[in-house]
Amino acid sequence: MKQIEATVLRYIVPFLFRESLDRAVPKIERYEKGNSTDSWSWERVDAEDWKAGDCTLYDFIPDNLFSDTGDRMAEGRSYQMKKMQNRPFLATRFTAAKGDEETEVTVAVTEIGLLLTRNRVGFLWFELGLSNTDLTQELVSDFQQKLVDANPFAEWIAEWVSPLESVFFPGREVNGKLLPGRPYLYSGAVFSKATEDKLRETAYVLATGRDHAKLGNTLKEKTSAIFPGSITCCTEEGVAFAFKDKEYDLAKVRKEFFLLILYYLYRRYTILFFTERFHREVSAASEDYERMRERDAEKKDQKLKRREKCKASLERLRIDMALFLLKSDGMYHSWRQEESEFARFFADKFRLKEQEAEIEHRIHAVEILIGEIERVETEEESEKRQEEETEEKSRREQEEEQRGGSLFGRRKGKMI
Repeated sequence: MKQIEATVLRYIVPFLFRESLDRAVPKIERYEKGNSTDSWSWERVDAEDWKAGDCTLYDFIPDNLFSDTGDRMAEGRSYQMKKMQNRPFLATRFTAAKGDEETEVTVAVTEIGLLLTRNRVGFLWFELGLSNTDLTQELVSDFQQKLVDANPFAEWIAEWVSPLESVFFPGREVNGKLLPGRPYLYSGAVFSKATEDKLRETAYVLATGRDHAKLGNTLKEKTSAIFPGSITCCTEEGVAFAFKDKEYDLAKVRKEFFLLILYYLYRRYTILFFTERFHREVSAASEDYERMRERDAEKKDQKLKRREKCKASLERLRIDMALFLLKSDGMYHSWRQEESEFARFFADKFRLKEQEAEIEHRIHAVEILIGEIERVETEEESEKRQEEETEEKSRREQEEEQRGGSLFGRRKGKMI
């Protein structure tokens, strides 16, 4: 018997890419694969496209994430895979539980999107549609668990971002090829009729891809009723909404709530990216921050170059982190309570305030290191000037002695 009126099944794949945004954009825009009837290519989606229609988010969120080409005010660029014909991109079959039996479900990729950001954090996302008209809680839950385990689109995902030198986060190596691990799950389901327990069970499975039965009495603690008539589950693996109101507009799940998820995931993974940059770029050698004791000219030159590189890395980090915090305003989201409430709920789950406070501490630590290098440089410059002045004074004294000795010698010769 049909229980679920409609679903939103989206999957977000985070990755890091090595190129700057300015170098990455042309590579993505030149990407094309396939033939005249089955072609893959990316097309731009700007902030105005995201804001079209009744979007209740404040403009700064889409403006900050997606800008027009050449606009340096925004953090990123957004793309969608272009459809050649009015049909799914990919399709496969799954066998899912339906009561005591199993039924085949055709699963089709209906949308593919891409977000690239200045901090070299990217997100590829895709949406799946289910063909079975009698969607039940059991069928949808079983499908989600099996899809997470099977991950049938991993090779295609790698292909879609193949123009970039990218690393999936998390990733896995299969036959020497780097593929994405499990995606971040983003789901919604509208029930025609359901108990609160059913809503909680479905939300948990859709958000995690795991069976709810093992949780027992703790299931209620894992889910929250932040909207009237709905249950929301937010975990490390994903977020899901289960609505008992069949009139609920899933367009909000596809638009406003999804934009907020992308916005907060961008903030979360950028913090991880900065952590990776600290370990990769910042020198752990204390001598790079201390006064130089070398006298050998060649070794001294090598140490100077290392210090200059170290200081340049610190200065780039300081600027990038300060810009990130300045542009990541989590205080206001929408003039509607629903969006702002969900944003606060999601931010709290991932402790974004605490993590961004840690970025502020790191900025302070970086400034201390830069200040220490500059202090050492000032001392060395002062010492160098003193040495030069001493050498100059010694040189003048020697010249005066030489001039005096020559004059005395001439006078002595005259007397003889």
